[in-house]
Amino acid sequence: MLSYEKSSEYGGYTVRESKKGWIVEGWSRYQGNATDWKKLVPFGAWDYQKGQDLEARHNEYMTVGHAIQDYARNDGNNDVKTLQKGYIVQ
Repeated sequence: MLSYEKSSEYGGYTVRESKKGWIVEGWSRYQGNATDWKKLVPFGAWDYQKGQDLEARHNEYMTVGHAIQDYARNDGNNDVKTLQKGYIVQ
């Protein structure tokens, strides 16, 4: 699967493949959380490449799609590009 989505009534995210990597978009209704953000995770994060099944297991706790979303959210990963900063829910 080339796209992955997880959402609830109060927030969620999507991960989809692009030419250069995965575009991860997130939203939230929780006050104090970031919403409407978008990041680019390059191919090669955790050795995952173009065409990767995002529904496959990354480990016993999460799918590859969830892992890529976690990678995007980690500020220590300098290879992730912010495409849209979003804003804090008030």
